[in-house]
Amino acid sequence: MTIALRVRCEGDCLSLRVPDGVQAGQAYELIESLREAMAAHPAPRVAVDVRPMVGILTVTARYQAGERVAARLPHDRAIAFIATEEQVLPDRFMEVVAKNRGAHILVTTSPAEAAAWLGVPVELVELPS
Repeated sequence: MTIALRVRCEGDCLSLRVPDGVQAGQAYELIESLREAMAAHPAPRVAVDVRPMVGILTVTARYQAGERVAARLPHDRAIAFIATEEQVLPDRFMEVVAKNRGAHILVTTSPAEAAAWLGVPVELVELPS
């Protein structure tokens, strides 16, 4: 089942936002939906706002999500995930796992950090809910 993401493509930046109510347990579905959106919009910079996602992934699930991100999302794009502190901290484990497998990603709690890393204005990474 595909998750209906909010999508905005402006210039060379694709911004995606997870809709309210998506559960952390739907991480694999979310990654497949991201893959589809990125195939439809070949922008080299991608911001993914997962803050509306409900729930927290276990350590094992974060490991598996990092593997899946690296396996399913293109490595030739810069992908910044914007998440809540509870989703990311203490160790940004999903980011570490994905990077170790060749993905070019950042996981952060800050839209400003995501924008700076992507090299785009912060307005491009934030989509209204």
